[in-house]
Amino acid sequence: MILVDKTQLKEILFPVVLVLAIFSAALAFPLLGVVMGIISPAPLIYVYLQRGRAVGLTAIGVVLLMILLLMGMKPTLIFFAEYAVLTVALAETVRLRLPAGTSIL
Repeated sequence: MILVDKTQLKEILFPVVLVLAIFSAALAFPLLGVVMGIISPAPLIYVYLQRGRAVGLTAIGVVLLMILLLMGMKPTLIFFAEYAVLTVALAETVRLRLPAGTSIL
């Protein structure tokens, strides 16, 4: 059994809650969706880079599960297609120290 310190749990769950709040706001206020969409993957990228691939993918999975439970299948698929793939791609290119042009393309 793996024991997790409360501060580590907060460091992981805070970005998850932040992404859920940003995504919910983007769905509730479509005009803010563009701005929210730009910053939405940032907390997950941070966790991915700070804690590693396993924790980053787990955080993405938790967000997907929470969106599925709270909002249904369609918003979950939208989040996965737009943000989860982007989060993994950007975090991996940064982790591999590839040039910024490669990260964006």
